Amino acid sequence: MNHKIRSTNTNSIQIELSNLLRVDDFDNFVEVRDVPPKQIDQKHLQAVRNLDEREELEPYFRAILHDPNDTPHGPAELADILTHKVTIRHTTGLAAFILKGKSFSTVRPSHVSHQIYKLKKIADLKVAVLAAPGIILDAAKEQFCATASEINCQYAILDAIDISRLLIAYGFICPKDAKRIVSGRCSCGYSPKHRLLNLFQKDSLRELRESNKRGESAGLIILPPGSGKTRIAAENAKEYGAKHILYIAHRKEILDVAQSEFEAVFSTNEVTRHTMLKTLSNPNRVNIATIQLVSKNINKFVSNVYDYIVVDEFHHAAARTYRETIQTCRPKFLLGLTATPFRGDRQDIHELCGNNVLASFELRAGIDAGILSPYHYFGCFDDIDYTKIKHNGQRYDIRDLERALVIPQRDRAVIEKWRELAEDKSTIAFCCSHEHAKRASTAFRNAGIRSDIYILNFGDKTA
Repeated sequence: MNHKIRSTNTNSIQIELSNLLRVDDFDNFVEVRDVPPKQIDQKHLQAVRNLDEREELEPYFRAILHDPNDTPHGPAELADILTHKVTIRHTTGLAAFILKGKSFSTVRPSHVSHQIYKLKKIADLKVAVLAAPGIILDAAKEQFCATASEINCQYAILDAIDISRLLIAYGFICPKDAKRIVSGRCSCGYSPKHRLLNLFQKDSLRELRESNKRGESAGLIILPPGSGKTRIAAENAKEYGAKHILYIAHRKEILDVAQSEFEAVFSTNEVTRHTMLKTLSNPNRVNIATIQLVSKNINKFVSNVYDYIVVDEFHHAAARTYRETIQTCRPKFLLGLTATPFRGDRQDIHELCGNNVLASFELRAGIDAGILSPYHYFGCFDDIDYTKIKHNGQRYDIRDLERALVIPQRDRAVIEKWRELAEDKSTIAFCCSHEHAKRASTAFRNAGIRSDIYILNFGDKTA
């Protein structure tokens, strides 16, 4: 990065950037030093240029900077500036981050002038940061640097290469194909060596450590989907020093995530994914299996060897298969994980963990903390006369619904409404049946919009 910037104005000025910081100078970003600039190529640059500043860039920076004593946003008038304590060469002070994402392929002075002006209002500001993967015009840089100099603080300008290095270093995007890393692993199989714990994970692990110290035999963690419950289980199981860990859930998709998370915390050769009794009878340190396999063979293998059991989707644990498994294995510690502790049949799952709820956070808290992405829900009116569709008192007849909903006119109307409300945004569309989902996905693809369908199978039942 150049240390001099020339104005394009007729009266040329020159700003000495003696206080300019590099991304490598931040102690908070120490892992970035393991990702050299030469590792960044066009696919990484394009990936970060497609990030939204509020819904993606800011949560990523928050996660990297997280500190229990952090200062999130400043006063209401500074809501478009992220403020946080940072450490530069072992000296800690307050920093202000101006973030510009995909909406600003070129950052002009008019795009940042109001935020730059607000820097003067932040008391005891030590570091100002302008981070944008787009092209930042010299005039905008000059205004930013001049203001930082005026208020006597250090400053940094982070470009697409700097941001790419950061997100690779902290496990948000894959260094191989630049895809986003979900649940600890890229779709290409890459798993980052350094992954951050979010606020919920840190709080949950702290409570679990205290529970373990007290010698308690069970605990329940309640967190919204996508906030990292399985990682908590893997980290605590290792800290606990368990010799044989059994992780059980009822769906293959959940086990896929569990295998990835436990292999990232333990070594790969310490984790076994069981699909048959033969391997289940020869347990590894970490053992991952469906409840169906375990409960069916509970009396055919040495079940009391497991000193730490994790039950994911713990709201299912009230079922007979889970109860029998837990009672037969009798682990030293039982950890329940769930996002929905309430059952339709009103059975109490809390008592299975001795009513010991160690951590409980709701969806809104996850969004506010930057752990989960904010979302918008759109429910649009249509002209379907639902009184003419068969209803048995509990639900509509699927075939009747399909006849009314799976029609070309509706396909076109849905796509038109999507383009109006949510074009270019990641979207989940709920359909009434498998056939409806396949038809809707095909309609989007035919319109040039990438679309995939996700359908669950539960034995003879589908959803």
